[in-house]
Amino acid sequence: MSVPPPKPAKGRAAARSKVVVPAARPGERREFRLQLLNLDRFSRVAMPGVVLRGRHDGPTLAVTAAIHGDELNGIEIARRLTNDIDPTYLSGRIIALPSVNVMGVLAGSRYMPDGRDLNREFPGSTKGSFTARVARRVLRVLDGADGHIDLHTGTRGRANMPHVRAHLDDARVAALARAFGAPVIFDQRGSQGTLRRTLVDRGVPSILFEAGQASVFQPYAIRAGIQGAMNVMRHLGMLRGEPRRPPVQLELEDAHWVRTSTTGLLEVFVKPGDILSRGDLIARNVSIFGDHREEITADRREVVLGLATHPLAAPGTPVAHLLEFRALPAAARKALARRRQLDG
Repeated sequence: MSVPPPKPAKGRAAARSKVVVPAARPGERREFRLQLLNLDRFSRVAMPGVVLRGRHDGPTLAVTAAIHGDELNGIEIARRLTNDIDPTYLSGRIIALPSVNVMGVLAGSRYMPDGRDLNREFPGSTKGSFTARVARRVLRVLDGADGHIDLHTGTRGRANMPHVRAHLDDARVAALARAFGAPVIFDQRGSQGTLRRTLVDRGVPSILFEAGQASVFQPYAIRAGIQGAMNVMRHLGMLRGEPRRPPVQLELEDAHWVRTSTTGLLEVFVKPGDILSRGDLIARNVSIFGDHREEITADRREVVLGLATHPLAAPGTPVAHLLEFRALPAAARKALARRRQLDG
């Protein structure tokens, strides 16, 4: 005997579509697969998915990871969320796609097999490129959710401190972003074709969490992601309790990158979360013969938000993503002064 899925949420999201996932009984965890590619009669490629239904009715939270196939921290975040949460204490549903770009994950590649960036192809198309068709299938799963978290890391060759990206002009998006509890929120609408922007435009509040670097599991980033997702669930009433707030939470519209001016080998001396004073050495860029040396320094009091991790530099290579310290609120400056690093 089949059990119908929970009633769809009220509001704009429910008016657009229904969440296309298998029915699950109260308290049940179900795995499913989205068929992507039939290579022949016996070889198929599918995207894994999990639905965890609580014992009580409530909102639906969608979680996606590895839209870029080499960004792995989110896979472990999604796995733990759908395996470690006891549905007895859950109201509503978690729908997780922990390996959206499953072929990129297997190949260790950011991109889809046709060379496209999946996170620039939404809302996708049923008649377009292979990547566009995958984007359309993903969107059908997420449409109608009451909230969405997209899990990312820094791109290959960069490391980022934990932060959330969200369009704060949307009140429901802003509430999710602040509830997540990351120390930094970037107020950004998102580029055209990104999953986050597409979902918000379709009435689904969506935020992006980014932490760490590509191609590795990093415990501090995974912990931050799990805690943030659980904070969002508390905010939505899916779990009991109140979201845990960080000691300081910055809402930023802009920061700047410092870049190299010549080709060379980079040696970086700072970490994400470090506070810099004017003249502090950020990195040294030395030519392969050692006959040229470029020292990259802070030109004001700044906080390091992200860093290059790849040692090879060309002219214009981004080295450090910085926020001017005096632009921070007084409470934030005080908290950062007590802690030389926010994470990592």
